[in-house]
Amino acid sequence: MAHKLLDGATATGISRVHKCKEGANTLHTVMVQFREIGMTDVSALVVKLQGSLTGSYGATGVTSKPVLAIGSTAEQVANGAFTFRINNTNYSKGAVSAGTALATGYAITTTKYGVVMVYISAAGTITYQYPAVTQAYATAALAMDAGDAMETTSDLCYIGRVLVYNNTGSEWNSQTDSFTDSDDVTTAIFIDASMDWYDVTTITFDATSLGNQGDISFTADKPLKYVRLNLSTLTGAGSVDAWYEGW
Repeated sequence: MAHKLLDGATATGISRVHKCKEGANTLHTVMVQFREIGMTDVSALVVKLQGSLTGSYGATGVTSKPVLAIGSTAEQVANGAFTFRINNTNYSKGAVSAGTALATGYAITTTKYGVVMVYISAAGTITYQYPAVTQAYATAALAMDAGDAMETTSDLCYIGRVLVYNNTGSEWNSQTDSFTDSDDVTTAIFIDASMDWYDVTTITFDATSLGNQGDISFTADKPLKYVRLNLSTLTGAGSVDAWYEGW
């Protein structure tokens, strides 16, 4: 039996999750159709079948890696282009190579560890939070535990963190001191929020399938307990339907 996971989708985003019956499916078929609904023809369409063995999929979370890194402005945290969800609504964020500035007033003591937690709002605004105004954790594990203990408010999505070891001989201060290793800090490790889903197969429409307004994909030997579809590219005005069937 085929299950309709995309139903008239007109923008990129993640479908609902389908739980495979009787354990894990190993054979997977995806059928995609679209119709044009405006003056702009559909010129590019990509649908990805994504799978999981655990099905961890909350109403809020990253749906692709944010790729956090030191910004070209070294006091800031950069991100790549990524997608995320807040309260069951899909959003996207473009790459920010310079990074987003931290607020002032937060510090990490010399020869101690601290963590900078990174979040994003539905409007695409990146913000930071800290376990304490001045952090002085003796080990990386204690700093990570302190970050884990922080609650994410319902209007934000957690996207990652920066683990900092400060051994520069002076206190590290947010916004004014950089994340450069062996400069203002000994080490800064950028850690993306974890994802429990991975791409199984990608259906990229070519000239023929665009002309036919449909395509089908068959994948074998991939054990999955949960599946979803990711409409990752839709260029032009189109309405996309997609079905999944597994055995």
